[in-house]
Amino acid sequence: MLDINALIKGKAEAGELFYESKEELVVSFEGWKLKKSEIKERAGYSIRLVKNGRIGFSGTTDPDAINDMVEKAVQSAQIGETLELEFPGPSEKREFDIYDDNVVNLEYSDIVELGRNIVDELSYLIDRFELKMELRKINSPKLEFQNTSGANYSFSSTYFGVGVELFKMEEGDVLILDETVSSTHKDEVFEGVPKIINRLKEKEEMTRDVVKVRADGVPVILSPNSIFSLLIPIFAAVNGKNVAAGSSPLISKLGEKLFDEKLSIVDDGTIPRKNGTTPFDGEGFQKQPITIIDKGVIKNYLLDIVTAKKLGMKPNGSSSRGIFSPPAPSISNIIVGNGDTNLKELLKYFPKAILVDGLLGIGQGNVLSGAFSNPVALAFFVENGEIVGRVKNLAIAGNIYECLKNITAISEEREWKGGVYLLPHILLDNLSITGGE
Repeated sequence: MLDINALIKGKAEAGELFYESKEELVVSFEGWKLKKSEIKERAGYSIRLVKNGRIGFSGTTDPDAINDMVEKAVQSAQIGETLELEFPGPSEKREFDIYDDNVVNLEYSDIVELGRNIVDELSYLIDRFELKMELRKINSPKLEFQNTSGANYSFSSTYFGVGVELFKMEEGDVLILDETVSSTHKDEVFEGVPKIINRLKEKEEMTRDVVKVRADGVPVILSPNSIFSLLIPIFAAVNGKNVAAGSSPLISKLGEKLFDEKLSIVDDGTIPRKNGTTPFDGEGFQKQPITIIDKGVIKNYLLDIVTAKKLGMKPNGSSSRGIFSPPAPSISNIIVGNGDTNLKELLKYFPKAILVDGLLGIGQGNVLSGAFSNPVALAFFVENGEIVGRVKNLAIAGNIYECLKNITAISEEREWKGGVYLLPHILLDNLSITGGE
């Protein structure tokens, strides 16, 4: 690793240096066949410095252009933001279980074989569905960071994930079944693949009977696959960048109860074997669990050094960065608190309900206002606690600051999604759902 103090000596008052190397292999299947594979390798440095009280930033993937990178950062500081940055000092070394040699040693042939086995398991559906599948392996053998205040750390991480999508698009009907499994460790993914195959098979069975009902006014159960539409506005609102910019609806709302007391959300980047886990954040602060919402009360924003300084607060280890992207607040692993109603009871809470298990176009609309509006990719009609068939042509809409004020129930059971989200089922009787037949 280069020495940040030597790099900026006589050029800037303070700074930080970041290095990342990454090797990525992606294998894609489409039309029930192996379509392509792609290998990407990238390594590089980025530097953020303070010159005459102004912030400069630059990055490079050219190991022979380090001095040029420093000079560009110095030049960018001439027009950079004026802000006094307080970099963290040294802290004790921490290690989490986020690196697996078995992922690194996964051969291309092993990944292709896994993909073909999944295709074989689902091939009886070839006449009914198209298939897309992506298998992704990432090895990040070295991530290093140091600053002029003495912080200095390095770690390695791995990732392996499988995503399978079965879909059909016909006039007046779009049906998508998808499941994913991912982890920092090979064994968890290989053990999870049979589970996602079984889930796809079960879902396909349930879609064979189509129920003609009008959904208007019917209570809605959002599965772990579909509650992202409610979470995205929350993540945007607690992002310190939006708060500091004055665009978040949660400005000056810390300590206020805005949601139902059943709702609690924690950002925790310290959980072993999870994709969002790192020992330190992108600015050298130790990762710690951050309570975002506690029993409906807004507790914390996600803050990096810059946004914390602007808000007169302290950074809380929420920064991420890249070679060409300066530090900014972001989520890590998101844990939504479970409720006290088991899923079986939740399904029969009302005589009739719609179980929404997939959405299209998540994140559309005026996210910062809390609004969401999404066509439904997959939904089922629930009657007296039993799923009786699929419902087509639905859409949901609402505003999280209204619909999450009163949550009917949250399931005890939760599922990991995307390797970074631990999510329950949520039952709402105040969500706008329209369509059906």
